[in-house]
Amino acid sequence: MSDVVATLCDMTEPRRMASTDRRDTDRPEWFEDFMQSRTRMGRSPHTLRALRQDFDAIATLILGGSDELSVLEIRQVTKRSIQRAFSDYADTHRSNSYLRCWSTWNQLCDWLIDNDYLNRINPMRTVERRRPERHHPKSLTAEEIGKLIDAAWQENNPPRSWPELEHAVVAVGVLTGVREAELISLNINSIRHTEQGPVLHVRGKGSKDRSIPFEPELLEIIETYLRSRTQVFRPRASARRDTLDRFAPDDPLFVGADGERITVGTLQSRVGRLFKRAGVPTKPGALLHSLRHTYATVLADTGINPYQLRTLLGHESAETSQRYIAAAGQENRGAAARNPLYAQLGRSV
Repeated sequence: MSDVVATLCDMTEPRRMASTDRRDTDRPEWFEDFMQSRTRMGRSPHTLRALRQDFDAIATLILGGSDELSVLEIRQVTKRSIQRAFSDYADTHRSNSYLRCWSTWNQLCDWLIDNDYLNRINPMRTVERRRPERHHPKSLTAEEIGKLIDAAWQENNPPRSWPELEHAVVAVGVLTGVREAELISLNINSIRHTEQGPVLHVRGKGSKDRSIPFEPELLEIIETYLRSRTQVFRPRASARRDTLDRFAPDDPLFVGADGERITVGTLQSRVGRLFKRAGVPTKPGALLHSLRHTYATVLADTGINPYQLRTLLGHESAETSQRYIAAAGQENRGAAARNPLYAQLGRSV
């Protein structure tokens, strides 16, 4: 997905190495001893930054999302903790990033053994060197997303061909990463305003709630769709000035041609026709998930903290305490705001 980032917005590049802005004291002393050994070996500044970035990513996952990496103790670097961390890392990173991170931790663990920090076999031997194959749908490129938006506006005869609705579905998919079932269950009051900005309140798997921050550009796309909906189903909406206030709080956010909550079949049919018109290939049955996967991959490419990404996606595998989730709220908004797809989806059509 590097092409998406490069094409859509180069503002993410200065943030890519954000994790390397830490002071040496923000990491464990034993890791800094390792880094000093790499410095003495003549490693370049670029290589040293990459080593720190890879350490931060896995250490954060081992600690369950905590940014206080200095508290990581050698006894926590176990076969099981590293296996879990790399499994989670593989879910959101490409093969080359995974391989580099594996190499970093393999070097580190070898050094820890050689210098008597670890007295057992290198735990990295139990972690696959090649990223485990994940059967995710492919991520969409910036060009493909542009084709989807163009295709949405090729036909304008709502409610059967409804460009505002299709534009909003694609935008919500790639800018919030919601699952298909979550998108269908969204209500008007799922959109909430906070002091930091708008959030999308989602009831996810296992009835677990999460709030996904998003930017005003997405809100504008949603409101454009809702205004068109008042034209299609005028009796169902009041004449209040604020777009969201024209609907009852528990009204469905997305509706079908009958004005009722959109069904799985209708949503898949609409999105399937949209992909076909746009000439964007993807696996049948995975169209909506390709939007979610695009969201995850693009944010991973911006250098987002793996824990933040798991929180935004609502992954069940994130076994973290509530205090970390509460503390990460502001950071999650900053991470989500880096999504360069806003530039593509927020354009005027």
